[in-house]
Amino acid sequence: MKQHFICAILLSVLTINTAMAVDTHKEITSLKTEIASLKAKQERLNADVETLIEKNSQSEARVFKIESTNKRLTQKVDSLQNVCDKLADSQKADKTELTTRISKTNEEIGKTNKKVQATENVLSSRSLWGFLGIIALIIALIATVWAFLKKFKSGSSSIDDVRKAQSSLEAAQENMRKAQEKMQEEAIQLDNKLIEILSNQPVATPTTAPDGELDHSLTLKVADEIVKIEMNLSRMDESVKGYKQLSRGVQRIKDNFRANDYEIVDMLGKPYQAGMKAAVTFVTDENLEPGQQIISRIIKPQVNYKQIMIQAAQIEVSQAE
Repeated sequence: MKQHFICAILLSVLTINTAMAVDTHKEITSLKTEIASLKAKQERLNADVETLIEKNSQSEARVFKIESTNKRLTQKVDSLQNVCDKLADSQKADKTELTTRISKTNEEIGKTNKKVQATENVLSSRSLWGFLGIIALIIALIATVWAFLKKFKSGSSSIDDVRKAQSSLEAAQENMRKAQEKMQEEAIQLDNKLIEILSNQPVATPTTAPDGELDHSLTLKVADEIVKIEMNLSRMDESVKGYKQLSRGVQRIKDNFRANDYEIVDMLGKPYQAGMKAAVTFVTDENLEPGQQIISRIIKPQVNYKQIMIQAAQIEVSQAE
């Protein structure tokens, strides 16, 4: 009985040990599997950490690059700011200098206008006295002829009286010619002085008026004076002293106008075309053929700036009856 009992106990112990061994083996297998899984997770985590470290390094490199770029841009901005400050100072200085120059130019223009006005006054005065002198000579000539005719009609005139009257008439005509020539020479001298004054002045740059339009008033005044001189030249003989010099001076100023985008349109002596943009006055000329119309006088010229008309012409047109 004891042996059977001991065998039963040993068998039970063996069975229990076997069961425990099986359970332990299963538990070890499960633990190994879990450990393997944990190792795999650890490796994935290590890989993720390395990836994150790499990305972080790349991010740090980009941040460093951005910071460097930002630093360079900041330096450029500072440099540009310095340039802007210098430009502002330069513009301020240029503005001051320009204002000073404009003031001086305006003063010179004022002086020039006074000289031009004085020259015009002298010209007008001399022209008036010359005209009065010619009128006086004409009156003297008429009086001489009238006295001779009266004496001739009364029958008291002799051959000597006729010769004296003829001599007086010729002398009066010669004096009239000399007076007219002298008057023309003086007019040319004064016009040459005016041309000299205008030639020494640069063509005025158009200024901007308060309404935003360009102001060409000074240039237009010069253009009006040039046309007046051309009208005087058209009535004179080319042999008059100073004629050619004055003509060259006028052409020089007109060329200077063209160089500054201004044009004084040449209209004197040209055929009149209906529809011209001009203020027109028609006068009768018996020497013209029927239907013929010629621009015989320019009161104000047509002036263009950059091929755009800034002043319409005021003209006189001669035509047949």
